[in-house]
Amino acid sequence: MADPSAQPSISDVSDERLFPSVGSAVALVIFLLVGIAGFRRRAETGSNAGVVVLAIATTAVVLVSFAVDTWRTAPGTFGAILVLAVLLDRWTRARARRGDDGAGPATARGG
Repeated sequence: MADPSAQPSISDVSDERLFPSVGSAVALVIFLLVGIAGFRRRAETGSNAGVVVLAIATTAVVLVSFAVDTWRTAPGTFGAILVLAVLLDRWTRARARRGDDGAGPATARGG
C-alpha cells in the first residue's frame, strides 16, 4: 500500500521513458550541432571534411531512427519531446527578441 504521506513526484504522472529519451535526443542534437560547427571551421582546425561530413550524416541517421522508433513505441514520449522542443524554441526566440543574452544587468557586461 502506498504511503499517504509521501509527496507526489513528476515520475508519478509521466512515462518513465520520457527523461532518458529527452536526454538522448538532446545529446544527439548537440553532437549534430558540434559536427556542423566543426565542418564550418574545418579550415581553421585542419580537420578532414570527409570525416566531419560522415560524422554529421551518421548522427543525423541515428537521430531520425531514434525519432521514428520513439514515435512508434512511445508516442506519448515523442509528443512530450516535441512539446518541450517547441516551448524551448519559443522561449529562446522571445529572449532573443527582447535582447536578453542572459549576462545579467548592463553593469555586469561592462556597459
